[in-house]
Amino acid sequence: MKLYDLKIKKAVFFLLLCVLSFFSLSASTNNFGTPADADFMPPPNIPSFSYPGIHCQTGSALPSLINPNVGPGIGAFYSSPNSNLIINPSTGSINLGATPVGIYQVTYTEQGVGSCSCTVSTIIQVGAIPNMLIAGSNTVCQGSNLALTGVGAIAYSWSTGFAGNPLNFTPIVNTVITVIGTAANGCSNAKSIAITVKPVPIITVPQVSVCSGKSTTLIAYANVPGSVGYTWTPSAPNSSAIVVSPPITALYSVVGKVDGCLSPSTSQIVLVSPSYTPVSGFYYPIPLCVNSGDPRPSFDSLFALGGVFSTDDPDIKVNASTGQINFANVLPGVHTVNYLLAGSGCTVSVANSANVVVNEGGNLISTPNVSILEKTSIALNVSGGTVYNWTPSEYLSCADCENPIATPFETTTFCVTDLENGCITPACTKVEVLCFSERDFSVPNAFTPNGDKNNDEFCLQGWDYCVSNFKVMIYNRWGEKVFESTNPSFCWDGMYKDVLLNSGVYIYAITASVNRENITKKGNITLIR
Repeated sequence: MKLYDLKIKKAVFFLLLCVLSFFSLSASTNNFGTPADADFMPPPNIPSFSYPGIHCQTGSALPSLINPNVGPGIGAFYSSPNSNLIINPSTGSINLGATPVGIYQVTYTEQGVGSCSCTVSTIIQVGAIPNMLIAGSNTVCQGSNLALTGVGAIAYSWSTGFAGNPLNFTPIVNTVITVIGTAANGCSNAKSIAITVKPVPIITVPQVSVCSGKSTTLIAYANVPGSVGYTWTPSAPNSSAIVVSPPITALYSVVGKVDGCLSPSTSQIVLVSPSYTPVSGFYYPIPLCVNSGDPRPSFDSLFALGGVFSTDDPDIKVNASTGQINFANVLPGVHTVNYLLAGSGCTVSVANSANVVVNEGGNLISTPNVSILEKTSIALNVSGGTVYNWTPSEYLSCADCENPIATPFETTTFCVTDLENGCITPACTKVEVLCFSERDFSVPNAFTPNGDKNNDEFCLQGWDYCVSNFKVMIYNRWGEKVFESTNPSFCWDGMYKDVLLNSGVYIYAITASVNRENITKKGNITLIR
């Protein structure tokens, strides 16, 4: 007998056995539906189940029942014939995370009465989850764009809300970015990357100024710690401080770099001011005499004061501030005086010098000091020279002679000089004027400016000698000044602003010095027309 015919016969046998058992159970059931023979059980109710779709390699999978009214009884799930599945025999739950990719058969067997058992099988397909990567840098400079690219899937969803690939964004602070990638089989996986946002340095450069021809230093300051690289324009060494010498006002720019992050460009102007060389030329009268007094220097136009005069010559002494030379015990010869002005700002320092030529000089002899009465004269004498010059020339009969006649009305000192060997040598005589008259310096009390040539003017008599510092003022009754003079020989004709004043009483005030004594007179003068 062939094997195929044997299998058919066995199948028919078991089918007939099950039919006979069913009819026997029906005949033996009592009115309450209870089997009459307790030793006979019906065949088990076999559930139908499946694992639909593709299951990804994560979590676990439970079977789905096709017929919800029939559930598994007392039976067991197992993997047959593959042993790679880790399956719970009671629930059919499969550990997908530990299952290799593939298609597996899952079998459920429930044992019936006697040797009767039923078995059902299904398949489960386990798909691979994508191996996700994120391509791109995990650091970025603040304010810069960062591009991240998901790798390993066909669809991507980012934690920023963007769906697509690549992700372009500008992070502000440190953050973590996550992407979920989905493969063609529908399985997904997540990958995260921590992003560090590096600070961008801010560079400041204080403004400086410089004098033309000089150098100055530009200094850049960064607001972040760490090693900073600097790039200057125009080109300069990679340093925070650079020395510059621009010929004119110029613009400099610098960019700082810290940990790969570039600062915005910072610019600063270097102001260039023109340098100024002050005037320092000076000189002394040449020549001088040993008895010429203490000479002061003469200065060139726009001479810059404020420097220091000095000399290395032990024969003379010089005032450091004024340059005046002390001629006490000075010896004839050529002496040198130096001048130094220190620089300040754009004013450069200067130094200069002048020679002082000192001659032996002449020896003039003049009239000794004398006293005379007022309105008298005296002859002055000088000897020892050749060409003379008297000062003051007022009150003298001549100013360039040896014996001038002096007629001063007040005490006066007359000095004479002579150019002897190119040297100016003075000699002086004091003429004291003495007043011995008994004049009372009286003042009239009325005048009549009517044109009859009799008492037509207000004049003083005898005030023209021995009087100095004279002044007279006349006021009307309202205090308005109508006349003023500093000449003791004045006469007032009663006019004010070219108009003859009306008759009335006017007030006068007179001040003067007589023999160096001050006198004052006040009173009234009556104008009668």
